Amino acid sequence: MRVRDLLGIVIRVKRIFEIYADSKLEDMLDDIYMKVQGSNDCTGANLAADEIRPSVIKPSSRKKSSKEFNPMQIVETIPQLSKSEITIMLNELKIAEIKTVATLAGITIPGTAKRKGEMVDFIANFYGMHQVHQHMAHR
Repeated sequence: MRVRDLLGIVIRVKRIFEIYADSKLEDMLDDIYMKVQGSNDCTGANLAADEIRPSVIKPSSRKKSSKEFNPMQIVETIPQLSKSEITIMLNELKIAEIKTVATLAGITIPGTAKRKGEMVDFIANFYGMHQVHQHMAHR
């Protein structure tokens, strides 16, 4: 494994840690296990050793939460979030859904942003700079 590959993994793990920043490690692991297994009863004490198996989810088999997609709620929520939280939230959406959110928010995504990550970064940077300007105005 190359260091560059390891850096990519560390960045992904950092995103997970940012979500659970105010939680205990045990709670974070239980929550992740519950989401991966789809179980409702998931606490460290209730897990048998044979129940804990490493499970790898391929990117193509991930289920998107398109059923719960509410663009107006997202547009109302985004301004209160930090740039990293916006990135995490938008990365869960499909490209068409990201474009819908941008349109409703009044953000024009440049034609050069063709990839999902570029669109997400553009929206996150838009709100990140907006927050910077608000902080400067309140000085």
